[in-house]
Amino acid sequence: MFRTLLPVFKISYGVEQKEPLEDFSWIKHDKEDYELAKLALDTTPGSRDYLKNYTFNKYVSSMPFSDPVGLSLLSKFGDHHSGSSVTILAWSYKSALNDWDSFVYKTKEYYALKDYKEKQLNEADLLTYRTPDALRAAFNLRYTDTEITQMVRDLKEEIQQNKEAKKLQEKKEYLDSRIDILIHHYEHPSRWFDSVNGSSLFGSPENITHEMLEHMTELYPDYLSHVIKVNDAYKAHVSYLRYRDNVSRSEAVALQDHVIQLKYKMFEAPNITQEQIAERIVKDPSYADMIKRVTETRGKWSTVPVTPSGLYKSDPYEGHY
Repeated sequence: MFRTLLPVFKISYGVEQKEPLEDFSWIKHDKEDYELAKLALDTTPGSRDYLKNYTFNKYVSSMPFSDPVGLSLLSKFGDHHSGSSVTILAWSYKSALNDWDSFVYKTKEYYALKDYKEKQLNEADLLTYRTPDALRAAFNLRYTDTEITQMVRDLKEEIQQNKEAKKLQEKKEYLDSRIDILIHHYEHPSRWFDSVNGSSLFGSPENITHEMLEHMTELYPDYLSHVIKVNDAYKAHVSYLRYRDNVSRSEAVALQDHVIQLKYKMFEAPNITQEQIAERIVKDPSYADMIKRVTETRGKWSTVPVTPSGLYKSDPYEGHY
């Protein structure tokens, strides 16, 4: 697509224009998908209420919309979809049902920004053509030198702001990915011992940052006490591996027994009160199910043999992490 120098991005005229409820004729790229979904809803009694009020509880089902009603409904959205694309469409349509005007605005904004990025000069262009004359000649511009200079200054500022926003987003995504692993390891503490350097997904528990600890404590009030048990077991585990061949057999057995005792402490039931659970259910209705699942998962370790060198190898959930 031909690029040119444009004023920095602003929501163009027409984005705020209202659209008739569930009329997708204004959508440029995915109109057919939404119209097929609308037809499915039209021909399935009760489906709009189902989709509008749907909530996904990952502790009850492994995939969104995997209940009989959801599977039946999404199968009518068109046979050209993959499993992930039809799920994305269902979530998007749900947002449209719950707040149509917001859905319209955000969708128009998305496509306006996409169109702008395709047409606007990029950073490489600004580095290649550094003067108003060079830009004017390369892109057939009709602006004055003063106008070009100001537009380039604005564009460079926009590019810098986008870079900073991208860095913040990448930092957030990294933190979220670490939190997801810690949530998993809270239920499956054995994973802290599945490699010589700790968790193959996270590394040593000593890599948990203050920011991560704050997030996890907000989710699990007992997390600090839990991770202290994990750290104690991990340090003892590392010490055992380091010294077991350099001490007497009786001393090695004593070290081994100490490691086993510390590892078992990691599998104690979560120390979270009913009041704390009730507080968090307000934000996450599935919270009680989550704590129940963690308790049940850890409880299965009461009859599982624990070995200092390879605790995870006896994990009843091995292969289902």
